Amino acid sequence: MRGTVRFAAREVVPDPGVVLLRAGIPAGIEPSARTRRLLDAAERHFLALAEPRGIVAELPPAACAEAVRASGRDEPETVLGRVLPLAEATALFAATLGEPLCAQIRSLTAGEDLPLGFMLDALASEAADGLGWRLGALWRERLVGAGPTSAATRVLPYSPGYCGWHVRGQEALFRALPPDPVGIVLNASCLMSPLKSVSGVLVAAAPEAHRFQPDFPFCAACATHECRARMLPWPDDGRTPSGEGEVSWIS
Repeated sequence: MRGTVRFAAREVVPDPGVVLLRAGIPAGIEPSARTRRLLDAAERHFLALAEPRGIVAELPPAACAEAVRASGRDEPETVLGRVLPLAEATALFAATLGEPLCAQIRSLTAGEDLPLGFMLDALASEAADGLGWRLGALWRERLVGAGPTSAATRVLPYSPGYCGWHVRGQEALFRALPPDPVGIVLNASCLMSPLKSVSGVLVAAAPEAHRFQPDFPFCAACATHECRARMLPWPDDGRTPSGEGEVSWIS
């Protein structure tokens, strides 16, 4: 089963508080009037230029596990390696906000308006991260409707470059997916183009399967430990999954 999804830009605008955090303004600090104006202007640019879309390709957990091991550079034990054996269903995904928005960010940060470019970059980064959650929500709706999973099933996105999974894992992921229908390409350094894109594995499993102790050797080098927020019953941080989107599923 494969599916392509197109979102309206307004559906994927992240929570302003999350964008301000990404821009370096701590929670609980009231932003200045100038910062608010920059945020409003960034949102206008986003709504005018973003072209959010994605692709999901369901694979049996065993086949998915084989694909994600293909890089040969992963840590000896990874978070995904712990989660996949507990999966009810798995799928590869990739999503992007499109090149026009990325081109505008480059233009602004190159000198046209650096503060606005910085704010638009923060907004777009949060929106791109949220696309994985939104694809997961849509895929979960299909799984629950078809019967193989229960209403308690939780779908989380896991991406190369995080939690022991080497970024080179994207090479095998792109071969197995591939994301051509949504216009994402991978360069020799495993950098996606358009830049504001995400890829990875969607794992459908009981909530307990996604909970783990951050006790891997690589956890010591992590500056954010965002995994702790991911292990909550559902994230309440501006990335709450939404079932919106125009989907075309092909069995």
